[in-house]
Amino acid sequence: MDRPYRYLLTGGGTAGHVYPALALAEQIREREPEAQFLYVGARGGAEERVVPSAGYVLETLPVRGLPAGRSIVRLADVMLRLGQSVVRSFAILSRFKPDVVVGTGGYASSPVLLAALILRFARLWKGVIALHEQNILPGRFNRWMSRWADFTGVAFPDTASLLEGKKIFWTGYPVRNAIRSIPEQGLLREQARKEFDIPDQAKVVLVFGGSTGARTINRAVLGTLPLLVRRTDLYIFHATGHPQGDYDPESEILEALSHLSGHEELALRYRWRRYFHDIQKFYAMADLVVCRAGAGSIFEVAALGIPALLVPKAGLPGDHQIKNARFLERTGLARIVYERKDPLSPATAPEKVDPEDFNRLLFTMIESPAGRPLERRERRLEIPDGSRRFYEILAHFRQRAFGVETSAPPPPTGLEGATAHRALFRLEWWSLQKLLLFLESQWTKSVPLTEEDRRYVEYLADRLLCARRWQERNAGVKLAGLVRYEKRLPVLLQFITDRTPAPRLQRLLGGDFVQVGFIRRNAVQAIRRIRRYDAEVRRAFLAALTDPYYEVRSWAARAMESMAEEIGPDPEMESLLRRNLRDRWFEVVASSLDALGRIAKDPSVLPEVESLLESKNGRVQHAALRCLMHLIERDVVRLSAETRRWMNRIPMRGLDFSPQFPLKSTWEAFQKVLSQKSAVWERKDEDVQEFEKQRL
Repeated sequence: MDRPYRYLLTGGGTAGHVYPALALAEQIREREPEAQFLYVGARGGAEERVVPSAGYVLETLPVRGLPAGRSIVRLADVMLRLGQSVVRSFAILSRFKPDVVVGTGGYASSPVLLAALILRFARLWKGVIALHEQNILPGRFNRWMSRWADFTGVAFPDTASLLEGKKIFWTGYPVRNAIRSIPEQGLLREQARKEFDIPDQAKVVLVFGGSTGARTINRAVLGTLPLLVRRTDLYIFHATGHPQGDYDPESEILEALSHLSGHEELALRYRWRRYFHDIQKFYAMADLVVCRAGAGSIFEVAALGIPALLVPKAGLPGDHQIKNARFLERTGLARIVYERKDPLSPATAPEKVDPEDFNRLLFTMIESPAGRPLERRERRLEIPDGSRRFYEILAHFRQRAFGVETSAPPPPTGLEGATAHRALFRLEWWSLQKLLLFLESQWTKSVPLTEEDRRYVEYLADRLLCARRWQERNAGVKLAGLVRYEKRLPVLLQFITDRTPAPRLQRLLGGDFVQVGFIRRNAVQAIRRIRRYDAEVRRAFLAALTDPYYEVRSWAARAMESMAEEIGPDPEMESLLRRNLRDRWFEVVASSLDALGRIAKDPSVLPEVESLLESKNGRVQHAALRCLMHLIERDVVRLSAETRRWMNRIPMRGLDFSPQFPLKSTWEAFQKVLSQKSAVWERKDEDVQEFEKQRL
């Protein structure tokens, strides 16, 4: 080709999609100084601030992202804008005539890539379409578009198996040269600290929430400022983001600072801006970073080896920031504080981080060896140079597209021999059903989760407990029990005792209350696993014993049996259990018998238990025998010789076989206990008779 190549870069909406494109442009410009560039982004997106300052020509489109919720009006507006943007993209492509179109994701890239694809199908344009997917979980459009692109580069090897295209390459993340080269610029740290008058031994915490800021992070940092300011060796640099809607971070910061004594002196150690355009300077002097878990942020701190406290944004498609954060957490470079919402709070309440959790992890990381200034090369991860590798692959496909002969072999995918499906063995990638089965297995084997996995499951339980669909709330209840999430015990108790009627349609289909019977049953099971007993738990158990759903009554009795030591004597509970011996469901009767065997103190229960020894239901008969055995062991009841002879004539109907008859084993154990107690009773009778003789 007798002219420089022309590159059209597109991607944006947020800076997380813009900076990778600019990093790729830097690499291309290094290799091809005469190359021509055009950046196409979204009107009102972060690219309007970032791209011109980087020295590239920018054109914007009226495109918008898909709306949250189900507003038909907003969806229609988005589709109309998309159509307008595709038409405008045709004009841009026809005028600029690019040789290569590179899309880095975000809603801003979709109209340009669609227009380029249509023109190529119509043979009105010849060129290369290349994609780069930064997140570990690809966006829906990139997933589909990878089928038609010449190739797709991915930041995470695990992403390859989730894309529809066949030409997938692990390129790594395109980190900007100004950031990637920081470890080699030893003087930059010293110069930056000198510029801001930071002592050599002081520690610097860098806080940012992306191009639009993060309300959760801002409020968490403001909440911990009273603790941070006590540390005179600590300096905080905080990028708050620009105002969004009715949220103005500047007013909140000024309000928080006004309540701190000595805030003039504090201004030297707590410095905030809306945005750090020269972020490399702050990275260079930082000892700890607090940020979101967008792919750009985690790969930048990974490349630099800076420890990070990540606050991933919850509720994004596929929870991709959670997956990004978990990736870095496994390397040991990061810890995660999850955004949570109290299930008992109003539906409109915002998500926030637990202040105690945030403060504990923040100060732990500040004090840990990983949080002290070290040679950056010792900590940073070995990850591909994303910009360089993407360019090398792009050059190969560009030569092939324009008929340039080359003897160079095709570039390797980078996935050869890699465990591309290893994500399938990580909790955050599993389906909810698979996760529940795994946790049940771990519970049965008494194998504890790691702290990181447990915290993730607690986060997931919180999200599910807040869900509108009862099936999701039910799964959240199960998760809370399987990880013994004691902090959510009030939620479980509320679910058991809530008697809010279900909607009319749900009642017609057999439902009773908003918290359906399955939820109430599993809440009782969860409390049984958590094993905490107090007045509120007792109140919930009493309500469960009279619940209209039989499985709730049955599991309430089973919970009482397993927590008998914590419960102790309780006449009211014992009375309800005895009433349930007349329940029409044999599961309730059997469970109530087992519970009475452990907690009953009134010997008058004996006739009721004896009558059930002749039950025609084998499970009830077996439970009655167990109950009687435990009552005898606990010296609550005593059998007469006549009763013992009568019991020997009762036909035992146990049908279970696993691999021996359980009822037979229980009968043998009962006879052993009875034999031991009979000897004790006989000695007591002899002692009584001897005492009577002496008295007479």
